[in-house]
Amino acid sequence: MSQTSTTIQVPAQLSRDETRVLEECKHESLMYRSIPLGLGAYFGLQYSMSKNIISTRGKWFKIGGVLIAGYIIGKISYTSTCRKKILTQIPNSSLAQLIRGVESHQITEIDVNLQPQSDNHPVSADVNQYGDPVYKTNK
Repeated sequence: MSQTSTTIQVPAQLSRDETRVLEECKHESLMYRSIPLGLGAYFGLQYSMSKNIISTRGKWFKIGGVLIAGYIIGKISYTSTCRKKILTQIPNSSLAQLIRGVESHQITEIDVNLQPQSDNHPVSADVNQYGDPVYKTNK
């Protein structure tokens, strides 16, 4: 069997809807994840320093580190929510196709079998987003 390789190409320009959803994701990840995680880490660090669990030596470096870590972890933790948002709000966009791993102009190869198919064997109907065959039965 021949293997087909799919390459994913990022669109040159995003549509208004795609830009709007990405801006919403950017704002919501900051407000709902990054700021709360950063502040939680900051207050946890302050509490640890006040109880002498963590030394106060290098205080500003530690504060900066936990704030940056909270920001980064918050942004990363929101990616699955943002993917779901893109797939539900703009399911036919090029970004949604990229998330699914499907190109808009993907051409699948069809294996021609000269022998007739029996009713008990599945027939490959299409290829899913991962390149695996999707079968349908002839019943």
